[in-house]
Amino acid sequence: MAAGSLLDHLDTLLSFVRHEPSGLFLDLDGTLAEIVPRPDDTAVRPVVTRTLRALQRRLALVAVVTGRPALQARDILGVEELVYAGNHGLELMEERRLEVAEEARPHVEGISRLLGRVRAAFPEEGIVFEEKAGSFAVHYRLAADPKGVRDGLLRFIGKEAGEGVKLIMGKEVTNVLAPVELNKGTALTYLSRKHHLAAAVVMGDDVTDLDAFRASRELQEAGEMRSLRIAVVDGESPPEVEAAADYTLAGVAAVERVLAWLEERTR
Repeated sequence: MAAGSLLDHLDTLLSFVRHEPSGLFLDLDGTLAEIVPRPDDTAVRPVVTRTLRALQRRLALVAVVTGRPALQARDILGVEELVYAGNHGLELMEERRLEVAEEARPHVEGISRLLGRVRAAFPEEGIVFEEKAGSFAVHYRLAADPKGVRDGLLRFIGKEAGEGVKLIMGKEVTNVLAPVELNKGTALTYLSRKHHLAAAVVMGDDVTDLDAFRASRELQEAGEMRSLRIAVVDGESPPEVEAAADYTLAGVAAVERVLAWLEERTR
């Protein structure tokens, strides 16, 4: 269980980012941006863009590790200089170069065909489909019966694809991915080692962020770097996310406040 609010332990946060070279790993939806019913409506407030751009110049690494496509995450945040690990670890954009993981490429067409069948089977209003390279997401927050859609979707995918896909459940969303051993945790491990980080702070709000939490803890236990895990919590937060964290923040507004404070202290 998390030890309490990070707002009461900001000195701990500062000690991590001053342990150079240090990095920030940040989820997008639910961490830097409020979760909205339609993914295309997602936006961040100007303070987020400003502080991330400043922190990128002062830290060894600022990476956005998200289920969104990397290009889409970049467009939402408006900061080209950041590193973007998108699509749950299937994409990486660094120094403005985008790459889809080699392991995922053979599955791209098959996942796209499966999405076509899912679209046809679930035509009702309120369901939003998000296609990516080697994965897709089905959002049902706006559906008349979100739980019914989720249960029907899982049955359908189990029948159509079986073990040929990987499923990650989120807040009113099901993520369907290529069956490869890549996730937010593998992205964090790769980037931490590439940038020779001595310390890292990881922020996330949903079960998809647990892989990043676990990977950071494993690197710490192996003596490769120090790490600090922050759960961004709200009324929909899965309890296991808070349980895996060192501290919590109460929603996106608190994340904005902490990042702005950190930007001031690292000048």
